[in-house]
Amino acid sequence: MFGCNGGCLPFEWLDHAEVSHPHHYTAGGIEVNKFITSGWDVIMGWNLSNVVKYACRANLKGTKEQDLKKIIQYATFELEGMK
Repeated sequence: MFGCNGGCLPFEWLDHAEVSHPHHYTAGGIEVNKFITSGWDVIMGWNLSNVVKYACRANLKGTKEQDLKKIIQYATFELEGMK
């Protein structure tokens, strides 16, 4: 496995639901990543895509406070980029 010094996991490991389709990204019936990469990432860009991602998973992974802080962080990055 290139560049892993023998420490990489086999690709089969990526098929595990908790890795490739975790509950905190599929809870609303559509995987957040599939929604974002269906064309919205081109419209919104990196920062706003992350705002959507963290808003959709709030209360599902970690704490709501942590996700809200991440939303604010990426929204701030977006605002700073507009200057």
